[in-house]
Amino acid sequence: MRTLIMLLILVGQALAAPPKKYDHAGRMEYHARVLESILSDAERSTLYEVGEFTCLPAGRDSAPQCSKNWYKVTQYSYTEIVLEDGETIKVHESGQDAVDDELGLDGLVFERLTLAWQKSFDSQLMQMSPCHGSFCAAEPKPMQSIPDGATAEFRYRLGKLRHGIQEIEIEGLERLGPGAYRVSAGSPRRCANDQNNEAEA
Repeated sequence: MRTLIMLLILVGQALAAPPKKYDHAGRMEYHARVLESILSDAERSTLYEVGEFTCLPAGRDSAPQCSKNWYKVTQYSYTEIVLEDGETIKVHESGQDAVDDELGLDGLVFERLTLAWQKSFDSQLMQMSPCHGSFCAAEPKPMQSIPDGATAEFRYRLGKLRHGIQEIEIEGLERLGPGAYRVSAGSPRRCANDQNNEAEA
């Protein structure tokens, strides 16, 4: 009986799937939002507060102007992801006007990667409060965020490359399953893959 149990254990270990090997390293770099005042230096020096608003005094021919939004976004925040083969993917902050087409067919895995990184930070960074269109609050407020220029590394494994679409799985995000991104047309790996596809056709 003991011999049978040992044999069952050995068979189970032999049939068990080997652990996944994440044999590639990637790098992330965060670029924070850039804000610019829509007021001149002279105008900013005359601002005064009225409740929740910040106001410009009345002019000779104008009434006082009050607003919560004296800043505009000149650059939205984004995370630049550089893979081991040199491929670069940019994940832009949610809610921006421009649509990001660089994430390939399944960019969710890259978005979740940047979100997981952001949650790991507990430092306070002066950033804008919620915007209306392109204009932000008169006084940027501290929010939990990644410092501008911060970098981090992650591990990943590659799956199949088919017709320029590369499958990728990132360590720590296994529950999402594999994602995918487009490989640059000039990449040696893509050229070799395209040749193989032509040979098989």
